[in-house]
Amino acid sequence: MTTRFDWRGVVARLLFSFFAVFAVYNPSGHSWWHWFWLAEAGAWTKLAVTLLLVGLHGFIWTTVVGVLKWRGVVLVLATLFAGYMALAPLVPAGAQMGGGRLMLLSLLALLYAAGLSYSHIHHRLAGVSHVEKVH
Repeated sequence: MTTRFDWRGVVARLLFSFFAVFAVYNPSGHSWWHWFWLAEAGAWTKLAVTLLLVGLHGFIWTTVVGVLKWRGVVLVLATLFAGYMALAPLVPAGAQMGGGRLMLLSLLALLYAAGLSYSHIHHRLAGVSHVEKVH
């Protein structure tokens, strides 16, 4: 297993972050939210999947806030939002599926990817792990 930091790791974290965010909700209708309210699955199945997704987002959020702190979270979100506002006029009006919801979900996924990537860089440079040790 390699512990180098390269572009493949960033892409993997980016794809994982987008999967984690858009698996919960996306405007296309293929997400946990739609499955939970419309599917005929059993209550235990819905509970298990819900707890799995809550745990996944809890771990990611704890890592992101642990490494970036609240100021870093606000700074990254402000930077991403400014980038979005700069590029928004380039997108045709009819191509915006989901409007603001899609933007918010993308900002959250990019925040997750930035936090997870920075956590890896911080671990490589300083040897600091952003996880709790369980004995």
